[in-house]
Amino acid sequence: MRFLIHKYRKQLKICIAMLLFGLLLALPVGQVCAETDVGNSAKSAEEAAAEPRTYVVSQDGTGDFTTIQACVDAASSGDMIYVLPGIYEESVEIFNKTISLIGWDRDTCIIKYNASRYAKAPLTFSAGDVENLTIYGYGGDIQREAYGLALAAMYDDGDSTVDEITQWQSKFSGYAVHIDSNYLYGKHARMKNCKIITNNNYCVGIGGRGESEVVLEQCELVSNGTGGCIYYHNTDEETVGGEARFTVRGCMLKNYKCPYVISIHSMSECNPVYLTFQNTQVRTVAYEARHVYNSTNMNIMFDIDTMEALENADALYTSGYSTSAHAKLITHYDAIKSHEYMKALVDNVSETVEAPQLGEGITYITAVDMDAYYLAQESRQDVKQRKRCEIDIFNKNQVTGNGWCGLNDIFLTPESYGNTLIEMNYPNIES
Repeated sequence: MRFLIHKYRKQLKICIAMLLFGLLLALPVGQVCAETDVGNSAKSAEEAAAEPRTYVVSQDGTGDFTTIQACVDAASSGDMIYVLPGIYEESVEIFNKTISLIGWDRDTCIIKYNASRYAKAPLTFSAGDVENLTIYGYGGDIQREAYGLALAAMYDDGDSTVDEITQWQSKFSGYAVHIDSNYLYGKHARMKNCKIITNNNYCVGIGGRGESEVVLEQCELVSNGTGGCIYYHNTDEETVGGEARFTVRGCMLKNYKCPYVISIHSMSECNPVYLTFQNTQVRTVAYEARHVYNSTNMNIMFDIDTMEALENADALYTSGYSTSAHAKLITHYDAIKSHEYMKALVDNVSETVEAPQLGEGITYITAVDMDAYYLAQESRQDVKQRKRCEIDIFNKNQVTGNGWCGLNDIFLTPESYGNTLIEMNYPNIES
């Protein structure tokens, strides 16, 4: 009933107004309404097409459509789509239009799809608003038999060339949410009060465009796969370049497996991006095994080992760095607890995996059950030199820049505060 009233509110208002007007003039109500219909029919086609519409998606047939994609296909920019409770097994794609996709309730409105292939995500959109939905990208070979295999799945041995990295569409699985289109130029894309779960690549993969803003607000991101929670890159295209903004506000990032909770890549030195993190809690893992970390990581911030040493010496926060973690920023699991943790990842794979629980901050996993192959990887000179960082930084020109954590033309704003990771709070180290 709520949706019907909302949908036809304008028509109801017109009829009520005409009813009152007709009574004042002592005209038959039917005559007044008929004249109103004639006036409405005289509207130009352009005006009628420009008027925003409201649609309802319900699997039981009581709405306008039973699938979200069919509704999206019928909708135009400015329209609003309400999604009633249900599990929608769909790959929803919203191209070249700005619409609002609003769920009735985040816990009962679920979009899920097998995201094993990069080209298909549960939700792909370019601009507009998405609220009150759970988006789940399942699939992926995450049910591992051994701790060593689980580690191997996270990343390769770090020897990928730049040319190989550019072929990532065939190399990586899909995101749960993908925002990457030239249509984003000059527009906004916002997700609010959503739960985004991935068993594959990152929870959210974003390709920024100029004069745009992407916002994640009060969202919960849960990564059980080979990617972490957020991947962002700017554009190297001049025609859709310019300043862009990316804001993460009041979110929870849970990264159970990937060594990097966030990855940000700069593809250009002429399209600046301004990052803002506010009141965002992070629960992520780090690994004693170095071979799971990228040799291409250009992060100039403290590595995890240095942060832990400063924290233990009570020098981290007195140096001007801050964290929202109530206890220690970095917690170690011994060999037994590490083994239990990795086994739990295997045994508790489900759509809403929350076990094992991680505390706020960085949980250090000890290298256990490592066979001869992985021990050999750890003994390599290039592996020994790799930094353990929870944020992966990469510049296209492979030269460290003067932006956030060593990025080219991507900067942290002074409005960044109240976050778990010290890199996400202003001020931070910039070369």
